[in-house]
Amino acid sequence: VRIDHGLSPDEPFDRVSVPSKGRPAPLSLATAQQLGILPTRSVPPLLTHLLPERAAPAACRAYLQELLLHPPPPDVALGIQEASVLFARATVGIPQVEVLPPSKVAKLLSQREASHTFFADVASMARGIHDLLTHEHGDIRRAGELLMKPTSLKLGHAIDAGNLVSMCATTCDIIRSVVSEDALDGAT
Repeated sequence: VRIDHGLSPDEPFDRVSVPSKGRPAPLSLATAQQLGILPTRSVPPLLTHLLPERAAPAACRAYLQELLLHPPPPDVALGIQEASVLFARATVGIPQVEVLPPSKVAKLLSQREASHTFFADVASMARGIHDLLTHEHGDIRRAGELLMKPTSLKLGHAIDAGNLVSMCATTCDIIRSVVSEDALDGAT
C-alpha cells in the first residue's frame, strides 16, 4: 500500500472507524451466491440445510432468506432469536398464522374483486394473530410480542401489540357480519 501510494517505509497509518448506523449492510449479490443464500449451480443451497423443504413452509424459508440477505439491527435479531427459542420449547399448541401476501390483499380490495373465500382467509389470519398475542401461555404470548419489532421494521412504522389485537378482533367482527359462518368455518 505504501509503494502504491508513494509513501515512505516509515509513514504511519491512521486508523479510521466508521460509526455504525445500527443496521448491518445487506449482503452483496456475490457474497449471497458464495454462501448459498441465492441459488447458483456450483454452491449447495444453504436454506435447504437450515430448513428442509418438506419440514418448513415456503413462507418460513422466504423469511429466513430475507433475514440473511438483509440482516436486521442487533436488537431485532435478538428478539427473533428469543421468539424462536420460546416457540421451540413450547409445550402447548401454537396458533397457526397464515400470512397473506400484502400485494394480493391490496389488489383484491382496491379492485373490489375479493370473494368470500378471500375474506375467510383474512379472518383466519386475523384470528391467528389475535390468538397468538392473547395466548393463555405466557411464553407464546411473549414470543408473539417479540415478533412485533421485526414486523414494525418490515412495515416501516411501529406496531403496538395491544392495538393490533384490537384491530384483529374488529376485522373478524366486520367480516363475520358480511360473510356467512359456513364460509368462515371452512377457512379454519
